[in-house]
Amino acid sequence: MTSDQHIATVEAEGTMLDEAATRAGLDTPIPSCPGWTIVDLLRHLGEAHRWAATIVGEARPSNLSETDWGAIRPPDDPAAAFGWFREGHANLMATLRAAPPDLDCWHFLDAPSPLAFWTRRQAHELTIHRVDADLATGDPRPSTIGHAVDGIDELLSGFFGDPRRRQRFDFTATVSVETTDADEAWRLAIGPGTCVTTRERGDADCRLRGPATDLYHLLWNRTDPDMVAVSGDAGLVDAWRRTAQIRWS
Repeated sequence: MTSDQHIATVEAEGTMLDEAATRAGLDTPIPSCPGWTIVDLLRHLGEAHRWAATIVGEARPSNLSETDWGAIRPPDDPAAAFGWFREGHANLMATLRAAPPDLDCWHFLDAPSPLAFWTRRQAHELTIHRVDADLATGDPRPSTIGHAVDGIDELLSGFFGDPRRRQRFDFTATVSVETTDADEAWRLAIGPGTCVTTRERGDADCRLRGPATDLYHLLWNRTDPDMVAVSGDAGLVDAWRRTAQIRWS
């Protein structure tokens, strides 16, 4: 997907999340984020959007300092959460649209360019948290096949396939992930402290097959394994759900 496509997704998913959060109300618990309510989700995203907009807008060569983080902390008043989110989202949209193609700034995963990284990362940050807001009110809405495939690839090839960001698995196994509505596949060789991802089909201890959206949501721990076909060692799915956690702060 292109940066322009990701920016369009950031806009659409932000609107969808706002609508879902408004329907739910600030005090509604989010089942996919234990301990969080809608107000926590809005605060988190408002902060994430300001983080990204600061780095992109100022072409920062490194991540934010503690002082910078302090300047973008969300307000304590729960009633301010919607305004905080909307202001941050609007600023992020303006910043991404104004960013030059040759932007040079800090980013933390391999990508064709810093702009490609930040537009992709914010698109999937918003999508997964929009799913959280949807789950607070009912069933999550699907993504397009292309966006879901891109989200799977960012997770498996980006976060888990980057040797600089070793995940802490306490088991050794191979897992195959295959979409049934697109000709896409990933094979993961998982071991203690590492995960090597290749874009291929192959024998594996556990095989996951299903529509791209269902696999996208499952791998980000937003839906149950019964939404996809699991063959081989199903216990690896439970191990993934316990272990595969992405943290950004």
